[in-house]
Amino acid sequence: MAKNNRSSVPDYLVTTVNLLRDAGIMEASHSVVDAMIYIISEHISDRNLAQVLAYFPDYDYYISLNRVYQIESIPPTDQAVLTEALNRLKIAGLDTWLAEE
Repeated sequence: MAKNNRSSVPDYLVTTVNLLRDAGIMEASHSVVDAMIYIISEHISDRNLAQVLAYFPDYDYYISLNRVYQIESIPPTDQAVLTEALNRLKIAGLDTWLAEE
């Protein structure tokens, strides 16, 4: 799978790429990104989420898939981090994304 190639993201995943981009995935701390992944992982398959993450620089599909599995097995517990991640996602259009998915 090609990294960072928009054409490698299927049309049905573009809204998820946009959601994470608009939520600031590239600027957020590692712990906030993990919390964002945890929040949306309940609404998208692990492989699709890894494919979305592989669109962004410094993200590889297989490493992202393992990261998704790890986050799902050991969820983030810091309430402040979860709140920041949820706020970022909501500002980026989480509610609209959920309605479309």
